Amino acid sequence: MKNVNRTPPKTYLLMLSLVMILGLSLGLTGCGQWESMGAETHISPEQVLSPVEGSPLDCEKFMTAKDVARVLAPLPREYEEQAEIVVVPHHALAADMTAEALLQAGAADKDLFIIIGPNHANQGANIIVSNQGYEGGGHPLKNRLAWDDATLEALTQESTLLDNHSFQNEHSIGMPASLIAQINPHGEILPIICRRELTSEEGARLFSTLAPLLDEDTLIIASVDFSHHLSVPDALGRNEQMAELIQAGKSAQVSRLDSTYLDAPGVMAALMEYAQSQQLTPTILRKATAADYLGAGYDGEVTSYLTIQYR
Repeated sequence: MKNVNRTPPKTYLLMLSLVMILGLSLGLTGCGQWESMGAETHISPEQVLSPVEGSPLDCEKFMTAKDVARVLAPLPREYEEQAEIVVVPHHALAADMTAEALLQAGAADKDLFIIIGPNHANQGANIIVSNQGYEGGGHPLKNRLAWDDATLEALTQESTLLDNHSFQNEHSIGMPASLIAQINPHGEILPIICRRELTSEEGARLFSTLAPLLDEDTLIIASVDFSHHLSVPDALGRNEQMAELIQAGKSAQVSRLDSTYLDAPGVMAALMEYAQSQQLTPTILRKATAADYLGAGYDGEVTSYLTIQYR
């Protein structure tokens, strides 16, 4: 039997080595690309990621239709007064607080829901939008940016990125969208996520760009969880501090806080500044911590929650 030499040619080995080195280099630069981008990031056309094609994003991964129905069942759907802005939790644990605040803000009668939340991955541009729809409990929820080319162009002409991929697991949008899909399936959403590095100037530009959409038929939803990884007594204390800062309108101070106070300081600060410009007054609806949902005797670390309306 002929002895076959199975040693690859030297040229093949050289080419394979070059491919492996190139692949490793691209992987490392790709992983670190967004980490090196600061608050002044400007997005070129080459950096705009292609949208996810196909069906709407299924809200089941954020909150099941069965749980949504359970939360909504005891709540009245109609309220006499309406709000322009509402601040709600995005932890499914506190979904009753979110649902109650949305309904009290008149969500059943609104046409457009602009949901602004933290970018939990904290990667990409400081502001990212999506034009993909959502679906919850068999109810499709249309995305305003899927057809409103003028607004999409206005949002993305600065440093805002259109990237549907960033929303696939982002519960700061998905959880409230799960509720809205059943509260008002005929409404539209406009989802926005922001990095912690969001600047005051970027926040002001964002609300200026959104201004043509901000009428009585639009509800701005700030999807914000407050203190993280604190004991129950400390979390309760943080809730009181945050309520005082928000009611006093101290947006600059809020913008400098860390996650032991809230997970989206830039979003909350920008919202406060916009509300002040519109002479809207905040009302604290409810304060809670995760311990309120985890049973008597729970003494571990918790997240805390506030629901707030601006009228």
